[in-house]
Amino acid sequence: MSDQVQFDQLLQELQQKNAQRALNIWLPSLQRGVKFKHLTLNQQKVLIKSSIRENLLKLDFSRNIYGIIQENLAENDVDPEKLTILDMISIGLAFRAADISDEYGFYVDETFYPVDLNQICESVRTTDYGDVFTPETIIADGYHVQVQPPTIKVDKEMNDHLFEKYKNTPDDPDSLRDMLADVYVCEAAKYIQLVEVVSEGDNPDSPPVTVDFKDFTAEQRLDVVNQIPLTVLNKLVTVSDKIQKLESKLLDIDLDGEIGTIELNSAFFT
Repeated sequence: MSDQVQFDQLLQELQQKNAQRALNIWLPSLQRGVKFKHLTLNQQKVLIKSSIRENLLKLDFSRNIYGIIQENLAENDVDPEKLTILDMISIGLAFRAADISDEYGFYVDETFYPVDLNQICESVRTTDYGDVFTPETIIADGYHVQVQPPTIKVDKEMNDHLFEKYKNTPDDPDSLRDMLADVYVCEAAKYIQLVEVVSEGDNPDSPPVTVDFKDFTAEQRLDVVNQIPLTVLNKLVTVSDKIQKLESKLLDIDLDGEIGTIELNSAFFT
């Protein structure tokens, strides 16, 4: 048997064993555990090979983990494109705890505060998410806007747009201000599922103009969002605040009176 044949057989056996090993990860949007294949060394390299610029790290993480979630999802009845950004947090924490190390921590004034990531994963399973995954409709100024927590697909597409636009931009104050303004609009675009523009007085004889965001590109989403009145977009804060509070509940750690936040970025997977 040639060396190449032996190598091919060994590689195939390793791939089969990796496919058979299952990691059960709790997904908040489904309220159940879902089986995933474990991270490979190559996938860890993908996660840590991100932009060295701090303001792009989070964008790059969501772009990189998206493909890994699709590749490692081991249950055919779960559509990875419908998983949410809260599911992504749970998946990232579980991969780090199971496949790299469950030990983590923060330094405050040269004092190290250890964090057991297994406990954080347990918190993900026991947190009450309320009605956060139920679509809400914002009604204002002749617009009916259906909003929902962003899927990982939409999150990736919008972050791809931002990353490509700003990857070569210098870290000067004016450029950062431009980026923050774009981030605000992109975040709003992530949450919108459907827009109905109704006639004056909501006349039932004049059907609304419906704009479904489902199959829009990032650029198309932004083109529509930029035409929606600010009074309507400002109401999105009530929904995005729910997500941010849940993220803080899951990722903020009390360090004897100070708060340390677990940042899911390239550094988290080293």
